[in-house]
Amino acid sequence: MISIKNLNKIYTNEQISVHVLKDINLQISRGEFIAITGSSGSGKSTLMNIMGGLDSNFTGFYALNDVDVLSLDDKKISFIRNNSIGFVFQSFNLLKNITAIKNVELPLIYAKVSKRERSSRAFLALKSVGLEERINHFPNQLSGGQNQRVAIARAIVNNPDLILADEPTGNLDSVSEEEIMNIFLKLNKMGKTIVLVTHNEEVLKFCKRRIVLKDGIIIRDEMR
Repeated sequence: MISIKNLNKIYTNEQISVHVLKDINLQISRGEFIAITGSSGSGKSTLMNIMGGLDSNFTGFYALNDVDVLSLDDKKISFIRNNSIGFVFQSFNLLKNITAIKNVELPLIYAKVSKRERSSRAFLALKSVGLEERINHFPNQLSGGQNQRVAIARAIVNNPDLILADEPTGNLDSVSEEEIMNIFLKLNKMGKTIVLVTHNEEVLKFCKRRIVLKDGIIIRDEMR
């Protein structure tokens, strides 16, 4: 599903150049559940941003579903992001002034899905994460764990092949953390490919493969 070969990422400005990712080679098969770990500054989030098509300023080769991402223009990359990839972030990234169901509908609006179908699909996505009775609540009326479930519903509403999660339990208590990871586990059992960045050892217990980065280099890649 994902093929990365000799990938390098360098951040530069007028004074300094930082080699963030160094000759990364990585293959990810459909249906895997992977954790990317490493200390702060090791390149975890940068690698995830590249996988998600959020950063195309790199050298090397990256293909998603056999499509060479560097060969695509911005419009085609945006289409892939919206239809093939679901994103979940530590800070939820929900719009505070709209309800849970309206937040989940956002990717469907970008995909030009009809209003009636948007509402139906958003409701089913929220139901799948146990929030069918909270669809008209605003983010400030929900707990952290519930907000993250809304974010997951938004990530899966377009039925993506790949879910990318950057520290998805970082702002949650241990009970909510386990609830969120069980949702990811259920999605993985349904065939979704999941790649998440984490530093949490408890989260790692749910993942089937661990990739460890250090100073922009993969130092370990192991099945669990």
